[in-house]
Amino acid sequence: MGRPRNYDEHHARMGAMRAFWRSGYEGTSIVDLEAATGVGRRQLYNEHGDKRGLFLRAMADFESATADLLLKDLEAPDAGLREVLDALPLLIRSGLRTNTLGCLLCNTACESIGVTDDEVRNRILTFWHRMDVAYASALRNAVAAGDIRMTARRIERVARRFRAAHVAICLMRRAGEPEPVLIDVAREAAEAVRDREG
Repeated sequence: MGRPRNYDEHHARMGAMRAFWRSGYEGTSIVDLEAATGVGRRQLYNEHGDKRGLFLRAMADFESATADLLLKDLEAPDAGLREVLDALPLLIRSGLRTNTLGCLLCNTACESIGVTDDEVRNRILTFWHRMDVAYASALRNAVAAGDIRMTARRIERVARRFRAAHVAICLMRRAGEPEPVLIDVAREAAEAVRDREG
């Protein structure tokens, strides 16, 4: 039987996630993780194996939190045009509006670990594919409801356009672009569904 934890696991996990989110994988040291979690390196390593293990756990926590906030409505069985058009404004209004961290997954895609580590890269691509599927499903519902006219091929392209806008907004926010610029990006993506003849 393992030793019982003597710390708040949720607090520690959120601390680790924020440390990686703020400084990236390469920029976050084990000392930073100790400070962020309030847990010593021995216990951190005992429970997660190494820094990479901690990072993978942080990625999973970020994916879960992001899905709860930004994909829940899009992935609802009855999601349609309203959910598609609301998704990017929700991203802008969310916590990303009040910080300059952007998105942990998007940031990681720009780091070497996001290119060289197959598991990390696949996690990013899998989540991005999940976004494509969510947008495409809601767009198909909108077509079925008669709200838009769009071929199956165009639905797939438009779904990727919305995901690309999502990634762009996250990276632009990280770089310090002002909110009106982010709103313009969201509006440009929305133009793709206003063409009813799609």
